[in-house]
Amino acid sequence: MFRLKHFLSTLLLLLFCGALHAQKILVFDKGGKEKRVRYYKGSFISFKKSDGILISGPIQSMQDSFIVVLGEKVLLSEIKSIKKTHKHEGFRLFSGVFYTASAAFFTIDSFNRIINTENPVVRRGNIRTSSILFGAATFMSIIGNRSYRMNDSRNLRVLDISI
Repeated sequence: MFRLKHFLSTLLLLLFCGALHAQKILVFDKGGKEKRVRYYKGSFISFKKSDGILISGPIQSMQDSFIVVLGEKVLLSEIKSIKKTHKHEGFRLFSGVFYTASAAFFTIDSFNRIINTENPVVRRGNIRTSSILFGAATFMSIIGNRSYRMNDSRNLRVLDISI
């Protein structure tokens, strides 16, 4: 029994020792269900600066008032909006599936009617179904690529997590 406890405690120590080192975290506070989004060194981030330049890439380093992305030092106060890149992979996946289904349904049904020499080649139901799939794909694409503007309730800051 003692050996099992000793083994498990050693295993847990080895698993969590990587999280014990001091690190800095860029946090994006916002309202809603998920209140805080965390970005670590090496995390992918996409944002627009106040001069309109869009920057996307991994975070190379961060300090209290700036971050370095793709070798460019950007002050946190210069960031106008941030694109949420952590979640919504499901929306992006289904968006692609629905775009493909819309094009495939329209093409296959029309091609089948051409082969069978049926008129009209493009039916109203075909257009309606393809349009619904295309609209759902567009809607999910918009949700999956949401952008947040910085204001008083949404801000960026760097937290220094040290033990």
